Amino acid sequence: MSALTPRPATPQRLPPSTSAGNPCFPTPRSEHPFDVSDTPDMPAAKLALPERACDGCILCCWLPDIDELDKPANRPCRHCRAGDGCSIYAERPQTCRDFLCLWRTDLRFGDHWDPKRSGMMLYRQGLQLTVLVDPAMPDAWRAPPYAEALVDWATTLAATGGYVIVFVGDDVFKIDPR
Repeated sequence: MSALTPRPATPQRLPPSTSAGNPCFPTPRSEHPFDVSDTPDMPAAKLALPERACDGCILCCWLPDIDELDKPANRPCRHCRAGDGCSIYAERPQTCRDFLCLWRTDLRFGDHWDPKRSGMMLYRQGLQLTVLVDPAMPDAWRAPPYAEALVDWATTLAATGGYVIVFVGDDVFKIDPR
């Protein structure tokens, strides 16, 4: 695929919490389906869409590195229980409290982007749109409709200095814009 540029592997971390909000959560300002360049103006919890729930998805407990829990990337959190989620939910670290994937916060991501369906978890981190892919579905991001959407987003984000990065286990790819 010509839109892929391999990059050296770097563990992906969930962005730390800040009182000013977190750049991985967009505030919907545009109706363009590939404009994910929005920036936040409120905490993630206030951006959660009531019609979308984790509903058993635990990718955010597996894929990212979470420093507060001494959890490496692509390994399950010791507090994650399959089918139940977080066993320390009421006491979970602020990073976990503030995090919601883009599917939970933005209706522009259709149902096919549900992490349980797609095998991918997406979030914003500054100018970067990060895609963490479930190693059990390593090629999911290369298949339609995902591959084309990632290239479209890379093209849109490039206009403002942004980019799309895909992490699949220890492999890292930068999606090249058109």
